Amino acid sequence: MILIFLCCLPVERVIPPNITLYPVWTGQSWASELSLVCTLSGFYPDKVSVEWLLDGRVPETSPVQNKLQSVAEGGKTFTLNSKIQLKIEEWKKGPTVQCKSKYGHGKEETRNISICDSNYNWLPK
Repeated sequence: MILIFLCCLPVERVIPPNITLYPVWTGQSWASELSLVCTLSGFYPDKVSVEWLLDGRVPETSPVQNKLQSVAEGGKTFTLNSKIQLKIEEWKKGPTVQCKSKYGHGKEETRNISICDSNYNWLPK
């Protein structure tokens, strides 16, 4: 008789990211490029990916990313910042921009932003 003890297999700790997506303007807000920043914070392990979509398609600009590690009483966690640049004219067209994070074993989190959102529609059109 063969006994298999599954109770002793290690369980991988997975903490999903907290996602924040926000615009950052440089120079005069109505005459410059716009950066969109997607911050994924407090996740573990550090195996995450970020995909940007502009109305469902991959934007022409490549994202810039940096990852930070922090250690606290609860253990090690990570923060990832991903940033893309859009021309202000493209932003004014009202596309929905998505920051999609994939982590764990096929899990996803998505945040959307658009000039049509009430917080960001104050720009001259």
